[in-house]
Amino acid sequence: MFLIYLHMNFLYRANKWLDHSNYTLLIILVPIIIANLLLTLTDFLWLGISLLSIVCILTLIRIRIQTGQLKFDKNVYEIPSIGERVIIKKGFYWNGEFHKRCPKTDMSSKPWYFTIGTDGEWEIVDVKELDADWMIYLHKIEQGKSDAKNGSIHIKYFDSRSHWETKSNIRNNKLKRLGI
Repeated sequence: MFLIYLHMNFLYRANKWLDHSNYTLLIILVPIIIANLLLTLTDFLWLGISLLSIVCILTLIRIRIQTGQLKFDKNVYEIPSIGERVIIKKGFYWNGEFHKRCPKTDMSSKPWYFTIGTDGEWEIVDVKELDADWMIYLHKIEQGKSDAKNGSIHIKYFDSRSHWETKSNIRNNKLKRLGI
């Protein structure tokens, strides 16, 4: 049952990505064109029919998501709570939103972004629920005390979850390795 929820959540998130992607038309049209070529020009009718069936099934799932019949199950994920400390595992860039690589800007303007390195700790000050994600607000902690002047960022959970880890998860993983 857990795997079914994860699969449905994956389809829900893929649908959200397709809603905001510039390549949606290309992603939908290329399999349809390939299926039509397979149906008309080759002897692989079964391959063309199966490709069209997959596109139709995914389209029906997309319709169910758009009409609200298929919902995102948020209970499957462990979201960090307010007040937890976060350690950055991999550096990333932030210019109002999370970037894995350096954001490209206009060559004539000065680039505007912060490099978030693996040094220091961050504290979660707020977690807001979005449609299929969570927005996590972080404040940088320097020398054991939290201060708003030290810097604050907000990142989406699914975009950035491989780049940070909470101190409680690090401690639990070490205890599991020790067998406690």
